[in-house]
Amino acid sequence: MLQAILAAGNGEQNATYPPKIFDAQFNAVTSWLIDTIVELYPKDQSFVDILRPFLKRERLPVRNGEIILPKDMRNFLGAAVSVRKDFKAECSDEPVTETQMKITDRKSGCLSRPIKIVDQSEFDYLTTHEYKAPTYENPVGCFMGSLGDDDSNVLKICPFDITGAEIRYIRNEKKYRYGYITQPDDTYIFDETTTVESEWQNNSFKYLYRGLNVLYGIYTRDNNYRSFAQELKQIGLT
Repeated sequence: MLQAILAAGNGEQNATYPPKIFDAQFNAVTSWLIDTIVELYPKDQSFVDILRPFLKRERLPVRNGEIILPKDMRNFLGAAVSVRKDFKAECSDEPVTETQMKITDRKSGCLSRPIKIVDQSEFDYLTTHEYKAPTYENPVGCFMGSLGDDDSNVLKICPFDITGAEIRYIRNEKKYRYGYITQPDDTYIFDETTTVESEWQNNSFKYLYRGLNVLYGIYTRDNNYRSFAQELKQIGLT
């Protein structure tokens, strides 16, 4: 990626693009790209594919109607519970592994029901309403802070006797770093041992490249380079 940006800008890396600036800009573009795709999720499968390195799901236990959300969760995508066909109970009273859950679902004809996320006031209203109360067919949930000094994030769900739910989310990205060794003449060379490699796959290259094009052009204040990026945008390449 660094070489691609420098090649387009016709620059020499030691003079025009210090590693710390590249690191900051690459991490900024990474955060921007994840946030942008999350807003579109799951409308376009091609964007879902780009996010695949960061997609996670976990089946977590529910205690007292609450789920402690994963510490590495960056963006919440959704949650679901596995219930019987008649919507009278869960498929299992005990949390099970993903493989066991799939086998159980196939044998008993279980269904996966999405948990509708609402704000706290609506959650309070629904859970006390005479005929709109949440059911196994239509469970609801809301995000709440933890009690006491615990900094955990909590998802409160109803019906309160649900014992487990699958959480789908985007995990936190790493802070990527271009490792380097400074030479006696103040130039630098790549150092693999101190590098934190990107987790992105090839399908994300053009989007990262577009974002870095813009930031590099602003950093160098190179009007010709910024014009180059604008021309690519007009012909549909950025």
